[in-house]
Amino acid sequence: MGFGDPHRRAAPVRVYVCGITPYDSSHLGHALVSVTFDLLRRVLTYAGYDTAFAQNITDVDDPLFEKARETGQDWTALGAAQVQEYGEAMAALGILPPDHMVAVSEMVTDIGKDAARLLEAGAGYVLGDTVYYEVSTEGALGAYPDATPEMLVELAAERGGDPERPGKHSPLDAPLWVRSAPDEPDWQVGGLGPGRPGWHLECVTIAGAALGGLPIDIQGGGTDLIFPHHEISRQQAVSLAGQPLATGYMHVGMLRLGGEKMSKSLGNLVLVPRLLADGHSAAAIRLALLTPHYRTELDWEPELLDAAAQRLARWQQAIALTAAPPFDGAAAAATGHLARDLDTGSAIDVLDAWCEQALAGDGPADPAAPGAFTGYLSGVLGLPLRETGRAA
Repeated sequence: MGFGDPHRRAAPVRVYVCGITPYDSSHLGHALVSVTFDLLRRVLTYAGYDTAFAQNITDVDDPLFEKARETGQDWTALGAAQVQEYGEAMAALGILPPDHMVAVSEMVTDIGKDAARLLEAGAGYVLGDTVYYEVSTEGALGAYPDATPEMLVELAAERGGDPERPGKHSPLDAPLWVRSAPDEPDWQVGGLGPGRPGWHLECVTIAGAALGGLPIDIQGGGTDLIFPHHEISRQQAVSLAGQPLATGYMHVGMLRLGGEKMSKSLGNLVLVPRLLADGHSAAAIRLALLTPHYRTELDWEPELLDAAAQRLARWQQAIALTAAPPFDGAAAAATGHLARDLDTGSAIDVLDAWCEQALAGDGPADPAAPGAFTGYLSGVLGLPLRETGRAA
């Protein structure tokens, strides 16, 4: 990712980030994705670009219905509670709310109409009580150029697909519309019959509706969404509108705990509310997630928080100075690194170097510099700092 001249761009940079399925507490893996795209948004704004950000909430999906069934809760109440918890945790980390936060339950009719269009266009077929989209392997092989058919089937099985179902034209074909279980909600859309949407099409419909049509500039999420989710949604957009969903993609590396992907299904979660309750500052949590490059497969260790807290304490010493060397050059250098694929490590090195110079008393003293430094940390890096200069 690099920046051109924002004045030559009439339209905002349109970004769509795949959101959560709200059936359980949000964890640091979710926070890493949210922090990364919040940083992207802030850097674009700082560089002079207008932006439009959208995110979906997958509140019509098997995991939510299964959790509601297990706990005896209403699925809408469970989903709403988890969305609220997620929003509060992300707000604590300084994440700006998206311009458009759209739940699948709000868009079922539109998604169903797009599913019917795909079926009518010959891009789908009916098998029993399910409408399937016919997936091509050509685009999928672009994401994983060395992938074998067996690898793609394995990924589909791990990531929400049903490749083992007999009668499908291809094991990779993805549900567009499915029959709901007796205790699940269903909708009647066109000639599809009572049911609910499959997973991938929701992002095509929501992104186009929320951001003014396709293709958008960037679709983002974790690397676990590259295939099948982003690849299939790309193909579906082409089938619907002759355009891919996005012209660019950003994928955040998986956050691991004990060498395994942090996920609800594995139960190896580190929760933002728990870290805050244990006395860790929101700024330290955010900085710990920002310091490695976003594409890094990161193994979470408590030492990452300790290092972030120590760095913040050093920065706060510089914030507390009455004067320091001018900050403009450091800000420009740090932003230059961030403009190159969000190179946070190099940007932080620049900020560390300026801080050390300031604390050493080297160079001319500018009384406005500590405030400019504080503004950059809070405005561009998004660190939630109190007005006193101490991390929240």
